[in-house]
Amino acid sequence: MDVIDDLIQADGALAWRVIDGIRRINGSDRVLASLAAGPLEDFLVAHGEDCTSGIEALARHDVQLGRLLLGVWQGRLSEALWARIQSISLTGR
Repeated sequence: MDVIDDLIQADGALAWRVIDGIRRINGSDRVLASLAAGPLEDFLVAHGEDCTSGIEALARHDVQLGRLLLGVWQGRLSEALWARIQSISLTGR
């Protein structure tokens, strides 16, 4: 987890590819919950304002990504970003 945390701060695009790759390799409920409640939330706090449109486009066609986003909690996300994440996660179901 420390490696992913460091990656999120150093290279957001690569961090997203790692998070997305993990969930594509293993989309079990356990893995999705672990990704959503840690790395994905941290990624969205750091880079969410810049990348939500791309994630939104993917979630329209990827049910598993929508399921992953359902596991994200608002925490430190802005109200506006949180509303978008909720909309994206519901779209992906």
